[in-house]
Amino acid sequence: MKKIWRVIGGVSAFTAGAAASVSGISYWMFNQAVKRNNKPPVSAAKDSEENPFREMYQKGKEWAADYKEVCTRLTIVNQGVKLVGYYYDQGSEKSVIFVHGYNSTYLERLNNASLYYERGYNVLAVICRGHGESAGAYRTMGYWDGRDVACWARYLAAKHGQKKIILDGVSMGGATVLTAAGDERLPHQVVGIVSDCAYTATHDIFAYQLKKSMGIPAFPFLNIAEWFGRKICGMSTIQGSPIESVEKAKVPVLFIHGVDDDFVPYEMCRQLQKACPTARGIFSVKGAGHADSCLVDPEGYKNAIEEFLDSLDNVENTEEGIHTVSEDMLEEIK
Repeated sequence: MKKIWRVIGGVSAFTAGAAASVSGISYWMFNQAVKRNNKPPVSAAKDSEENPFREMYQKGKEWAADYKEVCTRLTIVNQGVKLVGYYYDQGSEKSVIFVHGYNSTYLERLNNASLYYERGYNVLAVICRGHGESAGAYRTMGYWDGRDVACWARYLAAKHGQKKIILDGVSMGGATVLTAAGDERLPHQVVGIVSDCAYTATHDIFAYQLKKSMGIPAFPFLNIAEWFGRKICGMSTIQGSPIESVEKAKVPVLFIHGVDDDFVPYEMCRQLQKACPTARGIFSVKGAGHADSCLVDPEGYKNAIEEFLDSLDNVENTEEGIHTVSEDMLEEIK
C-alpha cells in the first residue's frame, strides 16, 4: 500500500510540476506577445534591406513634414487610458481614421494619406494603446483598440463636426477596425471601413504563428494564455474577435489582402469576407506579402480605395441600428 501511495504521490508531483511549467510558459508567451515593451517598431528592423515597412515609414514621415502646418496633436481618454492621435485638418467635414499594425507607428499609415487627403478627407492617424505616445500596459490586438477607435470616431463627430468618417486599418489595425464595426456605439457618421490583411481572431493568428514558427500546438498554451489575458488586462483572444464583430457590421467594408501573405494567411480574409454582411469584396494582390499590398501594386491599391470611396459618395448616413453621439458616450472623452 505504501508503494502505491508513493507512486501516486510521484505522479501527482510530476503532474503538478508539468502543469506549473505549462502555465509558466503560457504566461511568458502572453507577456512576450502583448505586454508593452521598448522594442523599436518593425519599420526600424534591419534584418532586411528590403523591409517594406521602412519604406512606408519614410514616405509617411515625408508626407507628415509636408503637411505639418495643418497638424494638431489630439488626446482622448478612454477607459482610463490616454490615447494620442495626429490630425491633419483641411477644414473638411469628412475624415479618415488610420490605424497602424502591431509594433508599428502612425507614420507608416501616413504612407497612404494622400489617397484620402487629395479627395478632401481630413486625416487622423491614431496611436494604439500600448504603443508609442499612447498609454496602456498591454497591446490588446484589437480587443480594446476597437472600442478606442469607436471613441475616436465619436470624438471627431462631436468635437470636430465630422459628418462622414472612414476607418482604415492594416494588420492589427485591420482587426481593430473590424472589431469597431461591431461596436454598438459606433456613431452613424462612420460610413465605410477598409481592412487590410486582418486576422480572424487573436487566438487564430497566435495559433498559426506558434505552429508555423515554433512547431508548438495551440493547446494547452493558448487556452491558459486566454485565462491570463482575461485576468490581467480584461482581454479575450477568442470572444469579441474581428470575425465575430464583423458579423454585426452595418456599413460597407472593403477587404484587402496579399495573396502571398505568410504572416496572416489569405484564407483568413476570405473567412472574414464571408462572415461580413456588408462586404464589398476583396482586393487581392498577387505577389504581396504581409501589409505591403500598397507597395506591390500601388496603382491597383489606389484604384480600389478610390472606387470604394466613390461608392460611398451617394451613401447617406443613417442612424438605424447604429448609435449616434450622445452626452453619456462623451463622458469618457476628456
